[in-house]
Amino acid sequence: MSMLQPSYIPYTHSEPLFVIPEVLEIEDTRTNTMISGFPSSVLSNVLTFLVNSCTSNNPSQPAHDLLRVSHVDSHLRKACLGNPALWNQVLSLNGISPRFFSAIVERSGTLPLSLSVREDGSLSTGPEVWSLLMDILLRIRSLDVEVDEGYEGTKARFLLALLTINAPALEECVIVFHGQRSVPLNCFIPHGRTPRLRQLELINCFIPLDRCHFPQLASIAVRSINGEPTLPSPYDCLRFHVQFRYLRQLVLWNAVQQSSTPNQIIRPPPVELPFLEALILLGSGAACKQLAEVFRIPSECNRSVTIQFPGDCQCTSADATAAALAACSFIPEDLKYTACLLESTSVVQALKFSTPSQKGTAKFSFLIGKSLDFPAFGPISFLLKASAYVPFISWLPGFAMTAQDAFLFTLWQSLSLTCNNALSSVDLLNLSFDGSSAAPHFLVPLFESMPNIAMVAAMVPQVYSNPSFLNITGRKELFPKLDTLGIPLNRSKADLTCLPQLLRHRQGIRNVLFYICPVWSGQVRSTIQDLTKDFPENVEIGWMEN
Repeated sequence: MSMLQPSYIPYTHSEPLFVIPEVLEIEDTRTNTMISGFPSSVLSNVLTFLVNSCTSNNPSQPAHDLLRVSHVDSHLRKACLGNPALWNQVLSLNGISPRFFSAIVERSGTLPLSLSVREDGSLSTGPEVWSLLMDILLRIRSLDVEVDEGYEGTKARFLLALLTINAPALEECVIVFHGQRSVPLNCFIPHGRTPRLRQLELINCFIPLDRCHFPQLASIAVRSINGEPTLPSPYDCLRFHVQFRYLRQLVLWNAVQQSSTPNQIIRPPPVELPFLEALILLGSGAACKQLAEVFRIPSECNRSVTIQFPGDCQCTSADATAAALAACSFIPEDLKYTACLLESTSVVQALKFSTPSQKGTAKFSFLIGKSLDFPAFGPISFLLKASAYVPFISWLPGFAMTAQDAFLFTLWQSLSLTCNNALSSVDLLNLSFDGSSAAPHFLVPLFESMPNIAMVAAMVPQVYSNPSFLNITGRKELFPKLDTLGIPLNRSKADLTCLPQLLRHRQGIRNVLFYICPVWSGQVRSTIQDLTKDFPENVEIGWMEN
């Protein structure tokens, strides 16, 4: 029996490239036959998936994966080396020798390059690699920079300074400083040449406003993670409003400081964002309210506003009212909403308005910590029990009311007043809370503001096992036009034992529609028959795949 020559020679990533053979080796014909059965287009797609699906924190991992695959056999090698679109995505300054760096650039052909840099212990510091980098700066289309906690980012800043001087191909840039900090990027050169930059994401860092010059910017995201807001007050944003002219997406996530004396500031004309398609904000109620006064956005722009209440401060009823007013400030006056989502969990309270076209969607989320200090808890608790249709028996000591519950009631009541116009046109109500939640009592003021509801749809089946919701919905003066209930079905069993009683009491509800997962549709008929066996005969049962 003849011995096969080894088709793979082991190597270490840190070794020079010349130890890896560049000629075609003699392969095992069994492997060769198996791989050769795939068209080159299939192999190319598999390799593209390999590059794009890499989740390693090591920036050089995709390049090393490609290198290993290219030495399996001649067919994979041909697929690797013959596709420059693989190699132009994997360039990195971490853990890559100068020879391998040069080979990646050569194999990428003339395509624009994506470069990943992580300032940590693996970052190349030798002058040879950096010299090679200088030769390809004009080809960099995408830049991903990370600075580990404990590093100042000296080399990252140097690279950014080089690119902002002249980066004609740069279109996307992500800069992340890990750790709890807010780093000013003074390395950006004022009036530098980045004519094609369209996407910019900054995490725990910011560019001083006088150094911004990105005339084609279409998307900007500034996030502060577990730190203080980075940008000046909303009114100071006016200083760089020209930069925002062509924005399609704007994300300010805990990024803008609240102005302490807004009334004493002479405000120039507002920032016009005529092409904005998505606005995403997180901040205090006051900061979000000030941003609403600064920005002018199209009615069709989808907006998501998250208002965060501090967990270490005392909150008052005025804070709840201010948060509701801040949310209402982002609702366009000329849109008629047809659907509303109300969500109440231990983590977040959410209110979402939408239209049939899904344009102009407005979602408002409220983050309230369990340690909330609400001094009005006592009287608000009494008001809640007296006016939110809490059954008399629940006034007994067994019914626990927390300061958070009382604050939520105040918040939802304020939202029902400030958003009354948007609520009045809604005919589809989506609900999400669990079976033991007190949320239905908090939401009564909103229910009373929605006289045109024709359908109530639960996002989770537990809604219909909540006795408070069933008791409140049994009031015929609520939702006078209600004729349909929507119920989701999944692999968890739905408890609908109390629903027949509601259907008999509210005889105007004539339709029950089940939403099912497509993969579960085979069991749907027997399941629905079992769940609806006690339903009144006049109720029509239907189902649809969700």
